[in-house]
Amino acid sequence: MSNTDSTVASQPLVDNAAVIVELLHGELRLVVLQQGAVLQTRWGVFHHDDLLNGGRPGQRWYARQLANEWAKRSRTEGDGVRKRRRVFARVLSAVHPALFPLVANQETQVVYGADAALIVAQLEIGPGDVVMEAGTGSGCLTLALARAVAPHGRVYTFDYHAQRVARARQRLEQVLAPVLQERFRQGDSAGTGALLGRLVTFVERDVGRDGLRFALSADRHHPSMAPADQVVADAVFLDLSEPHWVVASAGETLRPGTGTLMVFLPCVEQVHRVLAAIQECQAFYGSSVQTLIVREWETVRSAGDGRGCVSRPRPNGNHRGHTGYLVFARRRAEMPAEREDAKWVIEMPVVSM
Repeated sequence: MSNTDSTVASQPLVDNAAVIVELLHGELRLVVLQQGAVLQTRWGVFHHDDLLNGGRPGQRWYARQLANEWAKRSRTEGDGVRKRRRVFARVLSAVHPALFPLVANQETQVVYGADAALIVAQLEIGPGDVVMEAGTGSGCLTLALARAVAPHGRVYTFDYHAQRVARARQRLEQVLAPVLQERFRQGDSAGTGALLGRLVTFVERDVGRDGLRFALSADRHHPSMAPADQVVADAVFLDLSEPHWVVASAGETLRPGTGTLMVFLPCVEQVHRVLAAIQECQAFYGSSVQTLIVREWETVRSAGDGRGCVSRPRPNGNHRGHTGYLVFARRRAEMPAEREDAKWVIEMPVVSM
């Protein structure tokens, strides 16, 4: 965790901030805190005011009213006094890229935390970089990219669906609010929406038809199709149904010599089409294909040797399998000379990590 993330985690929760609440049995919910509001669950009723009164991420959130099933339960203490059972939830930070996809409104296929971590690492992006994302969807990967390039970088995210873009913008304003206010707090009274505009630019466009290239207008925030002052990207990520049509545009947009391209694909047939487009474009080198499979381990408590229970790790039988293929390539420093007799043969192994 970075110093900024640690500072954000220690800040008191404020009105209209989004948090992830972990209920009993590992159930997760995304909650936007509001004065006077309540969270209704099958275990009880949680009042938002209890968190807005100095609450912080990581603390327990106790229910004021219990559901009938839980209200009837009680426990006996060592002194024989029966006490009423208390139900609590754990408050987590909503800025976590691994947790946010689990609670986001999944209008489209989301990129989960393990894949998002590999994507950010392979794209080699950091603070101050410019990233273009084609396929905003639910905004899950947009969150991970924005955290990686903040505070002085920028993410341009494209989607052709106007309503989906609007919902993703609203969702990220709520989730990124504590990070934005912390990283831009020096003498700044702008609202969260204005602060988000400094970090993420939402572009409503069909990139399969119009491509990725665009220029910025005078205010440097709203994209246009002007030929001058074209935006140069340090990294491009594609999550589309037909990304092979956008590979050539990505080659024109990426910074020569250092730009990186990553494509997320659910089907192997799409992998072949993207690799063919990369070979035909001739703007890239070092292509590779990867899949990421994560197997979680769980800790179980077992009887010890008289000194109490001990926790032992064991593999979890229910693990997530294949999520998608990740195609990676680097931008050449200069285009090679075209050869009419060149014949491209695609023989690309799939590397499982």
